[in-house]
Amino acid sequence: MRGEPWREKRRLKERQQWDRSERVCRTEVSAAKVLQETCNYIKNLHREVDDLSDRLSELLANTDSNSAQAAIIRSLLM
Repeated sequence: MRGEPWREKRRLKERQQWDRSERVCRTEVSAAKVLQETCNYIKNLHREVDDLSDRLSELLANTDSNSAQAAIIRSLLM
């Protein structure tokens, strides 16, 4: 009977360590997911910026270079 409280304490300690490890693992998975989503979002933003830049460049190429519209487009590209 004397060994039983000691075993219970050991089991409790092992369970606490397991719970702590599980929380750390979930946190790491969660952080990795957030990082991946952030990277995807940034890639999409880069794609959108590239597309807009291309569209503005085409518009500028087809606009009188001395017009007010051309000046606005140039300011957007800078």
